[in-house]
Amino acid sequence: MTLKQTVERELLDEKQAAHYLGISVATLRRYRYRIGNRTDGPPIIKIGRAVRYARSDLDKFVKAQRAGSFLQ
Repeated sequence: MTLKQTVERELLDEKQAAHYLGISVATLRRYRYRIGNRTDGPPIIKIGRAVRYARSDLDKFVKAQRAGSFLQ
């Protein structure tokens, strides 16, 4: 697999990331544009003006949203 293929597979644009998370692009943007530097959403990667999301960061974000454990 080439570097370009790896990057395309691992870095998602806004639409792809929103679809992956099952939320709207507008919700994903709201996470990013919170007041101040605090954000409630997954980390972003800026490449020029393009915003990308690492698939691994999206997976971590989903795991962090768990509201308790059913394994207790």
